[in-house]
Amino acid sequence: MLIAFEGIDGSGKTSISQMFARAKGLEWTKEPMFDSEEADRLNETPIVGDHREAAFLMDRVQHQVAIQEVEKKKPVIVCDRYLWTALAYSLVYSPETYEFLRAAYI
Repeated sequence: MLIAFEGIDGSGKTSISQMFARAKGLEWTKEPMFDSEEADRLNETPIVGDHREAAFLMDRVQHQVAIQEVEKKKPVIVCDRYLWTALAYSLVYSPETYEFLRAAYI
């Protein structure tokens, strides 16, 4: 089972999801796996083409591998965001890549 906390930036997802995971003795993970400052830089820096989405896509691939490894040991994982966030954000930050991401994830 994967329990994903979703919401806008700065809404407290990380704090609440970590507290929930700790209180229940569950494994916690986040997406993107790199730090928030790096994600902000990627979102705020003008990038030509789909380089931004490619960076997030590669991170999501690594996140899926990490989740699969954790699932072998623990049946329940708490996640701060998940790949569905990518679809929502692509409509805001990069609508031209929405169809590509949708095809890649669905």
